[in-house]
This record gives sequence, structure tokens and C-alpha cells, in this order.
Amino acid sequence: MKIDFSCPVELLHVGYKDGKASFFVNNLSENMLISIEVEAATYDADGYLLDMQKNLFGEISVFYKEPKEFAFDIENPDEVDYVDIEILSLRFEKGIAWHSGVLNDFNYTVDVLEGEELHALKLIAGEDAIAYPSEQGDLWVCVCGRANRVDDAFCVRCDRERENLFQNITKERAKEARSALEHLKIEENRQAVMAGQKIKDKQQERAEHNKKRRQMQTRFAIVGLALAVLIVLGVLFGLPYYNSVQADKLIERGEYEAAIAQLEKLPANYNVENRIKAVRYRMATELFESNTAESLAQAKQMFVALGDYEQSADYAMRCDYQQAELLMVAEGYEAAINIYTSISGYADSALKIQEAKYRLAVKMLENENYEDAKTAFTELGNYLDSMDRIHVCDYQLGIAALEAENYESAVDYLDAAIGYLDAEEKYFEANYGLANQYYAEQRFAEAGKCYLVASQSKYAAEKYPDALTKARLTLYQQGKIALAGSDYTSAAEIFGSISGYLDADNLYMQAQVAIANRALNDGDIDTALSILSEFEGQESASAVSNRAKYAKAEAVLGEGNKEEAARLFSEIIPYSDSQTRYLAISYSIAEDQLEQGEYDAAIEGFLALGAYSDSVSRANESKYSKAQSLFEAGSFEEAAQIFLGLGSYSDAQAKAQEAVISAAKEHVEKKEYDKAEALVESIANLEGADDMLAEIRYIIASAYIEQNEYEKALQLLNRIENYKDVDTLKQQMAFLTAEELANKEQSLRAARLYASLGDYRDAALRAEQLYNTVYEAAAQAARTHQAAKEYDKVYETLKDLDLSDLPAKYEDLLNLYRSAVYTLANEAYDRQDAFVAYAYYQLIPDYQDVESRLTAWTYRIIGRWTTADGILAIFNEDGTATVNGTNYGAYFVDGYTLRLGASAAELETLYNMSNRGSTAFTLRERNGDRRSYVYSRVVQSTPEAQDNTDDTPGTLVPIPISIDE
Repeated sequence: MKIDFSCPVELLHVGYKDGKASFFVNNLSENMLISIEVEAATYDADGYLLDMQKNLFGEISVFYKEPKEFAFDIENPDEVDYVDIEILSLRFEKGIAWHSGVLNDFNYTVDVLEGEELHALKLIAGEDAIAYPSEQGDLWVCVCGRANRVDDAFCVRCDRERENLFQNITKERAKEARSALEHLKIEENRQAVMAGQKIKDKQQERAEHNKKRRQMQTRFAIVGLALAVLIVLGVLFGLPYYNSVQADKLIERGEYEAAIAQLEKLPANYNVENRIKAVRYRMATELFESNTAESLAQAKQMFVALGDYEQSADYAMRCDYQQAELLMVAEGYEAAINIYTSISGYADSALKIQEAKYRLAVKMLENENYEDAKTAFTELGNYLDSMDRIHVCDYQLGIAALEAENYESAVDYLDAAIGYLDAEEKYFEANYGLANQYYAEQRFAEAGKCYLVASQSKYAAEKYPDALTKARLTLYQQGKIALAGSDYTSAAEIFGSISGYLDADNLYMQAQVAIANRALNDGDIDTALSILSEFEGQESASAVSNRAKYAKAEAVLGEGNKEEAARLFSEIIPYSDSQTRYLAISYSIAEDQLEQGEYDAAIEGFLALGAYSDSVSRANESKYSKAQSLFEAGSFEEAAQIFLGLGSYSDAQAKAQEAVISAAKEHVEKKEYDKAEALVESIANLEGADDMLAEIRYIIASAYIEQNEYEKALQLLNRIENYKDVDTLKQQMAFLTAEELANKEQSLRAARLYASLGDYRDAALRAEQLYNTVYEAAAQAARTHQAAKEYDKVYETLKDLDLSDLPAKYEDLLNLYRSAVYTLANEAYDRQDAFVAYAYYQLIPDYQDVESRLTAWTYRIIGRWTTADGILAIFNEDGTATVNGTNYGAYFVDGYTLRLGASAAELETLYNMSNRGSTAFTLRERNGDRRSYVYSRVVQSTPEAQDNTDDTPGTLVPIPISIDE
């Protein structure tokens, strides 16, 4: 279940049947409810939301704690199984309203009892009880099922006291009540049996009476017998017994006084005292049940006299309680309060005191006794709507004061009532009236403040158009007077209130600076600084501000707070000797940090000081100390970086080498060889590092050898000279690496490694065998094709071979390849297939005259050219071109003519070419209008400026390597 504690109305018993929804509400507000708006959510049997419907119930009358039912038709009743209702808004008398929100939503549960357990609960808690009280986080639930705030002392629905509930309404107490109830039923059954027997006896007596006429003799006999019995009783028991029997008969007839008189005649052995108490107790209870003021007073007197007899003490308090209840009904609230107070610990008397005080306050309010009502509601605090009622009192008192032109009181009352009806508007009206009154009394400063308040009204422009002008004029003059009289506090307050008017802001600053200066002279530095912080950067305040900060800096320095002192001195440079003080203190702070091992802070501090004193040297000292600390802590790599950065400082380079070697050894132990190698390289150029480098490289190479990574070991060993058995290891690793390469069919690399070993083992033989594997077949074929002048086949045979570093047996292959490519290129160019030739020339750029051939104009015009009018000519490296808006598949410069066509076989001479230079040339049409075009090279400064779209004419594309493909 969910509850909004801000809602003054409870929603009870929501129901739905045959298209009609119903609900009860309980008004917890003393104000009469006159309108309620609810929202109904309809659901089907599966819990699916079907529709939402709003309903407004206006012109209703629901009084305080008067449950009332409302009903309405559901607009779309099809498939509706149940309805959930939420209160949206409420309106009460006297203009009070409430609207739902998300301010006080709380969830809670109520474990409703049933059967005998519920019956037992009602015996100890009352007929409206449905569950045991429970605490649930931020709320507690009463026995009546109402959730209350955690700090509510009484239930807002039934007025039960929280503490009493949790102490007395428990499962154990309910169990005791059930047991007592069972015993009571047994006694009632016994009494019923006895009553039945009495009825039978009386019936028998009537039957005997009807036979009297026929039994005269018997009658005389009975009378005689009775007389005999009386004689016997008189002999046996005497007069006391007779009086006792007579007393009992008087009690049964309710003649209690006579019965007491009869009992008083009896001797003590007839339990006279207790029997008289029983009679008086019976008299008192009957008086109590009469429930009148007089009967309750009499009953209480009797119960008090009975002391602790039976439940007399409890009945005495119940009499007071009932008296108070009668007074409440008769509106005798003050007397009721006195009685409830005298029995405040009984039942819900404490709550009743609050209720009585509330009703008395409401009565005062209704009787327009607003002062007393306000006092009463104030004492009640947050009880029900007391706070709202206080606003009503303030408003009424304010209106009365306003009408009586008692403006000071009106201002106070209406200020407290703002938010209620038109209290705010009336508040400004009262301020305006008070301002006029003060002005007439020549209390100008006070008048100005009130005018200023009135001017802030949203109604000011229309209702008080002169308020702001009067406020400013009056306050400005008063501020000037206060300033001239050195009343800086008043001046600051006044000028601050009219900020923006004339030079009020400047005068406000003057007053505040004067206050700060006075505080500074009195030794109150903090107050001065607090005031001056508002004018940070203002030249007019800088002199006092600098003096205050200087004084503060000296003070905090005296307290040992160097950091704060340095900060303050830094803010006022170049005031006085603040810069010198700042540098000296900052230097001292850095020294402290170095001494305390705060190396990073010390380094930063010394570096920030630049050339001050020996700060540069002290910064290096701090770095050195940090590196040494890291080294000692085992952070060798980080230490090495710092030592290296220190250059020639002290023995930093030697320390760097030591740290690098230590770090590299750690990496080797972790098999992080790449990191170890990278570290070693960082000290490769340091003086005296050769031996250490050789050692660590040797260690890493040895680790690679142990892991059979021979090629990595060889690469590292090749970087070591004249150290231990490195030369022998190099040969071994080269041979083993070559074997691995040969096994992986990387024959050429293996052959070259074997060849580098000379006469080591059978390396030369192995190299020769592998070279033959790589080159022999290709060499024979290429030589045959060369002899037959089949240059294209020579090219195809050799193009994919590595022709660098050839053995002597195959040295001619490189020349065979170049000669074939050169021939193929020249042949292609001669048939004007210039870009097939271009691809070949690019393969042998340094062969014979290839370099000069690549300067032919067919190749020199590759790129983008444009005329002054923006006409483009684009010549691409793949042989395509775009000239004057026409795309061509091939182009060729033949002498001083430009040939263009769809392919190399379809070239036509379309333009003459002249005035050729590195940045310009001229084209003249051979046909048609024979127009001329002067082109200039387009220089593209960045790659992004080039046109690289594949489907655009003039795109630059890679030159094909395999021409025949």
C-alpha cells in the first residue's frame, strides 16, 4: 500500500460492482471538505491497465473525521475487474487547497487478522482494530490500519497513543484476553442454568397456588410448619440472620441506602465492611453508567472513597475522562483540558488534551479572537492544520492593523502570512503605508527601506509607481550621511540595497573597504579578508586587500603554515617585498619536502622557482634522491629513467647504467627479453657502458639459446664484439639457424647464412646445394631464352627471384634480367605504348639510360594542368587522360604533338604542343577552330588536395608491375 502523508484526507474502502465504482473518504482536517477530484484506474482480471478516468465531486460537505461515501459510473466497464483510485486534489473552506505530488510517498503493509485472533484483539484494542501495531521504517501502522509518520505520537485517524499501543496491544495481552473471555462464557452458562432453574421453581409455585382451595388442610399444615420453621430459625440464627436476608432483598430492589442501613445493624462476623463496599461499588457503577455531569461527580466521589476496592481507582479516572468528554460536547474546552491534564496518563487523555486545545483555538478563531487563537495554535505546533490556522490568524490581525493604519504591526503579521490569500499584496501595501509614516516622522532611513520593499511588489508598477524612486532617493541621501559620519556599517547596508543606482555600488565598496580597514587596524584580519573578497581585483580596494593578505600571510607563517603563506604572498606580488617573501617561503617548502622524502613535490617546487638561489641544483638533487630511493626500493627501470635525465649531474650516468642492468636482469628472469633489450639500448651511447652492454646482451642471448631460439640469439650476438666466447657462439648459432631455415624451406636465407660461415664444418657445401636449389633451374631457362632473344620469357622466369647478393655461379642472372626488361620497355615505347614501357622502366631506374628516358615529355606531363579559365588537362600514370573535358584511354607525346585515343592502338594526333617548360606548355587544336590553350601545372601541397576517386577521370593509380597480366 502507498500513502502520501501530506494529504489531509484518507481514502477508504474502494469498491467496484456492475460498472459503478465507490469509495469512502475520512476528513482528517478540521476544515470542512467542499470539493474532491480523484483519478480511477481500471484493470482486467489479469491486472492489465485498461483506462484512466478523472471525476470531480464539488459542492460537498465532509466534516472532521466524518467518513463519507462517493460513487460514480465507469465510462468503459467492459472487461473491468477492479478499480484503483487516487486523490488528485482537495478544496476546503476558507480557501485552503491541496494537490497531489511526490513529496511524501511511503509504502507499507497491513497484516489484517481474522476469526478468534481478531476477536481477541478487539477485546483489548477496540471494535475498529484490525491488526497489531507495527513499525515499518519511516512510519508506523496503528491497530486501526492507518499509517502514521515515524515521529507522530498519536494516530491521526483514531487518536490512539503510539507508546501505549506498542506497550499494551501485543499478542500476549490478546491471549490473556481470550482466556478471560472463555472463563466469562463458562460463568455466563452457569448463570443461565441457574436462571432456568429459578423459572422452573416459580412455575411450580404457581401450580401449587392454584391448588390452595382444594388443599386448605394442607395450607394450615404448611402455615403451622412455617411457624415451626421460623421458631427453629429464630432459635438457631436469631435476628441478625433475618436482617442479613432483608439487606440482600433491598440490594436486589436497588434500595442501596436502606440496604447499607440494614447491613450496619449486623455484627462483624457477617462480613459487614466488604458487603457495604460492594453495595457502594454497585451504586457508583450505576451512577457512572448514567453518564451525566452530576452522576459522574457523585460516582467519582464514591469510587475515591472506596480506594483500591475492585476497579474503583480505574473507575475514578474514567469518571474524570467521561466528565471531560461531556465538556467537549458542550464546548467547555478549558475545563476539559484541565481534567484531561489531571489524568494525562489515562487512556488517550494526552491526545485528548491536544484535541481540546485545538478545538478551543478553533473556537477562538471563529469568535475572531485572533491573538489568543494564534497563541493557542502556535503551542499546538504541527498538530493537524495548526500551522495553516496560524497564517489565518496572522492574516486577519494584519488586515485589522492595516485598516487601523497600524502599519508596523500590519507588516509583521502580513509578512508571517505570506502565501495565504492576498497576504503578499497586503504586505507590500503595509510597507508603503509605513514608509509614508516614517517619512512624515523624518525617519528617512527606515522610510527608504520600506519604500524599497514596496517597490519589489509585482504590483508596484501599477500601485506604487513612485516607491522605487522614493526608496533610492531617500536611501542614497541617508547612505551619504552615514558615510560622511563614518557609520560605515549603515552606509554599506544602505548602498547595498540600492545597487545600480547612480554611484551606489562605488559608495558601497568605499564603505565596505572602510569597514575592512577598521577591522584590520583592530587586528581582525579574517573579517577584513572576508569583506574584501567581494572586491577582488578592484583597484580601489587593492591597497587594503594587499595589506590584509600580507598581514594574514605573516600570521599563518608564524603558525607554521608555509603553504598558505606562500599562496597569500603570491596573490599580492609586487606589493611590498611579497615576491621576495614568496620565493623564500616556497624555497623553504621545497626543502622541507625534500627532507621528508616528498620528492615529486620538492622537484616541482624547486623547478617552479627557476633561477632563484640554487633552485636548479636543488631540483636535480631532488631528482637524484628520488631515483636513489626508487633504486633502493627495487624500482630499477623508473630509477634509470630519472638518472638518465640528469645528464652529467654527480654520478647519475653511472647510476643509470647500474639501474638499467639491474632492471634488464629482472626482465630476463621473467623471460621478457624484448623489454630487456630495449632497456639496454637506452644506455648504448653512454661512456663506459660497453662491458655492461656486452654482459647483458650475452645473458639474453644465452637465454634465447636455452630456448632454442637460435636466430634471435644470433641477432643479439652479432652486436657483441670481442667478449668471452661470442665468436664461437656466433658460428654455432649461424649454422643452427641456417639448418632451421632450410628445414622451413627458406632456402635462400639458409644458403646465405651457410655461405657466411666459410669453411665452418660443411657449411660451404650446404650453401652451394641450396643456391642450386634456388637458382639452377631458373638460370638454365633464362640463359636459353636470352639466347633465343625471348626477352619476355627471360623476364617472366626471373621476375620473382631475389637477384641481390648472388653467388659467383649465378652472377649473370641480374644482368640477364635487366637487359630483358630494358629491351621490353624500349619496344613498348617504340610502339607508342608508353605506359607499359613506363612500368618496365620503373623496375630498372638506374640501368643504362633509363633515367633520361623517363624524362620524355610523355612522362613529364603526368599530373594536373589548368588554363587561366579553369579548363583542365589531366594526365595519369596509368596512361589515361582528360583533356578539355574529353576522357581518353591512352595518350602519347610524339615530338611536338599530343596523340590521344581510346587505346594505344587508336591514337590520333589532336594537338600541337609548344612553349614547353617545367610548369607550363601550350596546346593548339589540329582541327576545327584550331584554338590554343596555355596550361600551368597545378601544385597540390597536401595529399588531401589530390583527387583520388577511382571513377573520376585523371585518378592517380599504381603502375602495374606484371605487364602481360
